[in-house]
Parts: sequence; structure tokens; C-alpha cells
Amino acid sequence: MINMVSVKLVNVIKRFGEVIAADHVNLNIKDGEFFTLLGPSGCGKTTTLRIIAGFYHPDNGSVFFDDEDVTNLQPEKRQTGMVFQNYALWPHMKVSENVAYGLKVRKISRNEIKERVTRILDLVQLQGMENRTPFQLSGGQQQRVALARALVIEPKVLLLDEPLSNLDAKLRLEMRREIIQIQKKLGITTIYVTHDQEEALSVSDRIAIQHHGSIQQVASPKEIYDRPKNAFIADFIGQCNFFPGTIEKVNKYVTVATDVEERLRTLKYDDVKIGDRVICVVRPENFSLNKPTKEFNVVECEITSVIFIGKSNRIYGKIGDMTVLAEIPTDVTVEPGERLSLYASIDETTVLPITS
Repeated sequence: MINMVSVKLVNVIKRFGEVIAADHVNLNIKDGEFFTLLGPSGCGKTTTLRIIAGFYHPDNGSVFFDDEDVTNLQPEKRQTGMVFQNYALWPHMKVSENVAYGLKVRKISRNEIKERVTRILDLVQLQGMENRTPFQLSGGQQQRVALARALVIEPKVLLLDEPLSNLDAKLRLEMRREIIQIQKKLGITTIYVTHDQEEALSVSDRIAIQHHGSIQQVASPKEIYDRPKNAFIADFIGQCNFFPGTIEKVNKYVTVATDVEERLRTLKYDDVKIGDRVICVVRPENFSLNKPTKEFNVVECEITSVIFIGKSNRIYGKIGDMTVLAEIPTDVTVEPGERLSLYASIDETTVLPITS
């Protein structure tokens, strides 16, 4: 039986020379939650995960499992299960021996080891492969062995460090679904590290965006996608059109006079005032060729190229010196050189500080 815990990081700092890999990190991860650390390479997410595991000791701050301060607790005493990017399987050991290794170290009885290994191999769909070696397994099967080895010790927290990055695209999707199903079935607190935005959006209850060591935003996948807190997050998560400009009015809506002479309105925000420099953000899929039923913005552009991407056509257009990107249905015929009106609902237009 797996006992879930909450995980809390309080003002955690970790330096490597002059590089601050974790910069005043504060996180509250709920018990049973699938929580993802997302960011570009070198942003500090793996360092943060290793601090939670106990492999790194923070230079400042504390780590709590529930109300217990585990900052100075050795990794083997934290009851975490870790799945590494490269699987880290023993090549000379059979599948069953790899999975049982952590139980043998803990001096679990032979009968209990056999029962727990059988049960966990069934959970990860590796029945009948107990006597194979890692070299006889596919990449996806090796990843299941690594997952089984982490889960068989019944950890309080499951830690996954870029676990799917070595798999091909199709297998990544399959393993992604399996990891979600196993996590939900067990209800185990899970902290997942990835640089893949789509992966994070699809598996997570909540996501923490990390950049240059610091946490930029913690929210649900939908909130992060629809309401990013700054331009870095908006640009990192999916594709965006950025319209820099100056706030002209603040009443029911915020009206922005953009640098390309378009005027865009957005939902009202508390921390903006007339004269502020801001960026209006519209995602390509939020543009339409038809006027929305809600209040809307409209931009006029000249089409420069049309690219078929399967489910839609990707339109590139020019507004002055700016390139605008939109996605439209494939049954609509447009050609380079045409003038096009693109509509976006006001509630799908976001304003962000230009200094972010």
C-alpha cells in the first residue's frame, strides 16, 4: 500500500559555482498530485527534482514531506522512487532481478519480494518477461522495468526525470498514457520533469514553469496555456502572435494602441495603467475568418504564405514589419498576396507587461 505525501519546497537555492540552478524555489505539491516541472534545458528543473530526492543538498531553504523536514535526510531514507532518463538498469541482471534490487537492499523477505515483483510487473504489463535481460527488451519495455523498479519499493513520492525522451514519438505517446493510468490507479504523489510542452500539458494536474532557476508560474495546464503570466511563458508554451504597444484606455477593457497601428482590446487587469508598454498576445488557433459572437478584435494582414499542416492551413501574413500567424480550415482557399481580416475574441486576447 502506497502512502501519499505532500511535498513542499521553501525558499530553496542551489548554486554550482556562479550558476544559480535553483533560485528561491517555493512549491507546494499536493498528495496524490501529478505535478510537472517544465522548462527549457538548463533551467534548473532536474536540479530541483534531485534536491527533492536528496541527491543534492540545497545551499539555502528546506524540503518537507508532509510536515517532516527532510532537508538533511539521506536519499534512501526519504522513501522516493526515481526513474531516470537513461533507465539506469543493471545490464547483467534479469528483469525480475532489476525490479527486486531495491527490495533486497531493504532486506525484504524472499516470499514478499516474489509477490511484490509479480504484482508490479503485472501493473506495468511485463508479465512473462521476468527472465529477459535489458538487451532483450525494447526501449518502451526498458522504461517499464525502470518504472516497476521505482514503484515496487512502494515510495511515498515518484520522481520522473525526462523519462520518455529516449523513445520515438509513437512510443512516447503510449508510455505517456500508461504512466498516467498507473499514477491515477495508485494515487501516488508524482513529480515529473520534462522540456516537452505538449507532454506537460497532457499529463499534469498542475505545472510549474521554471526559467533561469526560478519558478515563473504554477497553475493548471489550461490556465498556463490561456493565461500565461509573462511573455516567456506565452512564447514557450505553444505558438503566439505578439503585438507590442501602449495602453490607451482602461475601462471595461484595456485598449492597446499597437506599434503596427492596430488597436486591440483585452480583458481588464489590475496592474496596468494608461501609458504602460505592454504586449498583446493572440494564439494562432484563436484567430478566425468569421466574426465571433463575443466582442472581438480584428487585424488586417497581407498573406505571404499558406502551409498545409493536416488538420488546418497555417497562414503567414504581414502587418507592417510584423509577421502574424493564424490557423484556418483547409476548405478555405486563400493565396499569397491577398488581404485578409483575422478575428479574435477579446477574452482570447491577453495583455502582458513588456518587461517580462
